[in-house]
Amino acid sequence: MKYYTFEIRNHKWIFYLGVFQIVLAFVARYFSSITGQSSSINISSAVLDFVWILSFPIGAIVAGIVAYQLNRVALFWGIFGLFFSPIALIILSFKKLYLNLEINLIYRKYETEYFRAIANHRKDLEKGIISTNGFHDKKLISKNEIEIEMNHKIQELNEKIIEDLNKPIKETNLYPTNGETKVAYEKCPACGVEVTNENEECPECGLKLK
Repeated sequence: MKYYTFEIRNHKWIFYLGVFQIVLAFVARYFSSITGQSSSINISSAVLDFVWILSFPIGAIVAGIVAYQLNRVALFWGIFGLFFSPIALIILSFKKLYLNLEINLIYRKYETEYFRAIANHRKDLEKGIISTNGFHDKKLISKNEIEIEMNHKIQELNEKIIEDLNKPIKETNLYPTNGETKVAYEKCPACGVEVTNENEECPECGLKLK
């Protein structure tokens, strides 16, 4: 079970890492074009080339970790980052946490509660009720408490989804004596929407039922 946190999407810093790699490439190329003029330039060029090459596997690792935290395919972004590290990092810096619809509703609800709690603590700080250290302590406590409750709700939802998927599908009479063709299931096997004998295909996903 992945542990969701309200600060999981704050990855803007990798944008600057990607830009740094691009700038480093231009600088390394410039020094490579003027090699041979002095030993110090040659050494600087070699060091820059080494750092630039080394930044790609580092960027790939960072891309994979960030992609995993954003519920993306970590392996894909890791491999993509190995060859196109600056592009991968810049793209990921603008990506947001992706959740399915039901989990997203829970996430947004508790995210709102979290920001409301922070706003209340900030008011207490401005009124002098708590100190700056007290504000940071209360902020951390509220964050941990709300995240624990949120993840508990998400875990319950995941268990319910798994339970529903594992429920046996109740079959109806496939071959009635009156010769009328009936649907094989009371619910669509693909999406679980209730269907009737009048439905030749699922009204939700379009699966052929007859």
